[in-house]
Amino acid sequence: MTEMQIDQQKLIQAEINSLLEKFGISLGVIPSFLEEVRPSLITEEKKEEIDPKLDKLNQIEEQLEQALKKPVGDPRAYLRQGNYYFDTGKYEKAIQEYRKALELAPKEEEVSKWALNNIGIAYGELGELNKALDYLQKAVKITPKFAEAWNNIGTVYGKLGDFKKALDCLQKAVKINPQFADIWSNIGIVYGKLGDFKKALDYLQKAVKINSQFAKAWNNMGVIYGKLNKFNKALDSHQKALKINPKSASAWYNMGIIHLKLDEFNKALDSYQKALKINPQFVQAWINLGVSHGKLGNHVKQIKCYQKALEIDPDQPDVKKDLKDLLTKYPQYEEM
Repeated sequence: MTEMQIDQQKLIQAEINSLLEKFGISLGVIPSFLEEVRPSLITEEKKEEIDPKLDKLNQIEEQLEQALKKPVGDPRAYLRQGNYYFDTGKYEKAIQEYRKALELAPKEEEVSKWALNNIGIAYGELGELNKALDYLQKAVKITPKFAEAWNNIGTVYGKLGDFKKALDCLQKAVKINPQFADIWSNIGIVYGKLGDFKKALDYLQKAVKINSQFAKAWNNMGVIYGKLNKFNKALDSHQKALKINPKSASAWYNMGIIHLKLDEFNKALDSYQKALKINPQFVQAWINLGVSHGKLGNHVKQIKCYQKALEIDPDQPDVKKDLKDLLTKYPQYEEM
């Protein structure tokens, strides 16, 4: 490679790094695989959280895509490029970039551990949990005191329903880095899934003590308070989550759950409508919006909400049964 080519490559790397660092994209990504604890009247809803960073990422989409077409020789630039793709939900592309970083610097610990970690979590987002575990375990083999990777291994085990292994790994992570709020939150989520709501609250409170702007932890705390019938505290926690991230569809949804439990049906309607404005594909919000309309005696809107939910996800046997019962009771609405 000539000196001119080297200089040109450095300029490309600087261009990409400048774009990505502007939006806080670092070498590693550390999402939480464990879904937020979301109670519902019929079933749980899959993850639909909207990340405010996506709005910012969209601002640099065209510039970055042009930069990524150029040859790059810096493994860290590939890690950051992978993280850009990860944050925009392009997990297969993210994995390709992480592999390039790994190929360029297979013996450089910092690069290798983050590349393996990031490949693992990308596979986790794609639902390939065994592959996720394989790569994450390779990461901690390289760096045994890699708190972020232990956290991610724990969350994969949580997704697999192996809560004992999940807790073991998360406890390892928190011993390595007790100031990592995500770990405390994930331990709280595991205890919530195990039905130990007191411990769940303890760990979630530790998470927000470390990071008071941790919207997901506040949201999950609200869910736990709701399970304990402490509805005022639940609403307060969801409101704190929404103050931090007004685009949290799950926080609006969970707020609706509490209003339904309090028979505040108009407030429940408002919460579910806000959740659906953020994410129109949020099946459970359509279902519970229908329930709220039904409680207010508006069965036409209830039927329409159930039909919309089934249009998005036909695999809802309880909703099908409720819809059939409604149409039997109100046959005049069948041809809507």
